[in-house]
Amino acid sequence: MVDIDEVLAILGGATSAETAAAIEVTRQAKVLQLSPLAQDASLTTQGNMWFARTAQSATTFGANAAKWVIREKQGKNVFLLVRNDNGNQSVAEAFAATAKALGATPAGRVVYEPSAKDFKPILAKMAEARPGFLVVLGLYTDTGLILKQMSEMQIKLPTYANTSPAIPQFRDIAGPGADGAFGGIYYLAGSIDTQSGRDFLKNWQARYKRPPSQYEGMGYDSLYVLAESVKRAIKEKKLTREGVRDALFSIRDFPGATGSITILKNGDVERPLPFVQLVGSDLKLDFLMK
Repeated sequence: MVDIDEVLAILGGATSAETAAAIEVTRQAKVLQLSPLAQDASLTTQGNMWFARTAQSATTFGANAAKWVIREKQGKNVFLLVRNDNGNQSVAEAFAATAKALGATPAGRVVYEPSAKDFKPILAKMAEARPGFLVVLGLYTDTGLILKQMSEMQIKLPTYANTSPAIPQFRDIAGPGADGAFGGIYYLAGSIDTQSGRDFLKNWQARYKRPPSQYEGMGYDSLYVLAESVKRAIKEKKLTREGVRDALFSIRDFPGATGSITILKNGDVERPLPFVQLVGSDLKLDFLMK
């Protein structure tokens, strides 16, 4: 794409790992790379002016989740269960730091290995601490098992399950334990009450006979942000790799379908973050953090 097609910019990747791998190529070649979903905080702490993202970093995501739990849910006494990987540990560190700054009292924190399957000993320890709120930071697979086993142990506790409630497989794994779980996701269809938000939802439903997923919404907006950068570069008579890069970093309050988008100087983004609750098989908007 860089050497043969001589592209002006690259859209991707979807995960932090593939994005980090691609950055090794795009940074050296001086080609803009825009990711719609990668959250690893380290991606924008390297002084790389050829990378940006339209998803909030893990650090911002975790800090905002703490603000929501404490301010909107009065979750002053929080217990954290955290998967032992870089992404979820980054979210947990930001969550804990923000919670402390807001005066919340930690009830406890346990790190579990990605291969874990039996969470009942951990859950028993958690229940003994009598927290007011449980925060599970992991993948939908292990988070589903945690909520399933909580239900079997008849542990009833308000639970924040990160992005898992939006994933159908999480509901399949957790079963009835998934009902009522809260989460924070990239985008919830119908949550953006702007002309762009309403038009996107209306047109998508007319074409595909269903609402767009968070991933489809993020991909849609990322492409339009990139297109806007190209348009601005053309207007400035600087349709080059550097020109498109500079145009992207000038974007402020872009009226995206998933909310207003502002690209920051380090490549991070300011955008809305919907917090949701899973009720049966439906996601309901609990709070839109702007």
